[in-house]
Amino acid sequence: HFYGHADISADMAKTVLARLKAPTAMRERVVFLVQQHMDLFDLDAKHMRRKVSKWGEADCKALMALQRADFTATGVAQAEVDEAYAPREALLETVLQASDCLTLKELALSGSDLLEIGIAPGPQIGACLNTLLTLVLDEAIPNEKEALLEKAKELLDTQ
Repeated sequence: HFYGHADISADMAKTVLARLKAPTAMRERVVFLVQQHMDLFDLDAKHMRRKVSKWGEADCKALMALQRADFTATGVAQAEVDEAYAPREALLETVLQASDCLTLKELALSGSDLLEIGIAPGPQIGACLNTLLTLVLDEAIPNEKEALLEKAKELLDTQ
């Protein structure tokens, strides 16, 4: 163990995979997984929804499997590994099965809805959508068009 090993290991993986002429998508995914392997999943649904929103289902599952393997490799008893990761894996599955809004595509409104209430075209639309998604992920507002429009109007008034 040493501080910063995830970044150093990611750089090493990038170099080796480039030298081996691995496909770009594979290199990027491996580097991502190695770099993030110390960013552990909290046992908190809000935190888990944010991770899935940020990284996607496939990367979250792969990262959790890597973290489980990394912990197993430290030589601890399998029961301890299971105790640490079974609840996290179950929470991830619960979040994925809940059909909650996890991405901008699943948000109950779109950029065109924001244009209709007077938000100017441009980066402001994306910023507003991202803010709304964060509020939905945090369960601060429901993923319902009316509630989202109301919050968007509030955001528009504060700018």
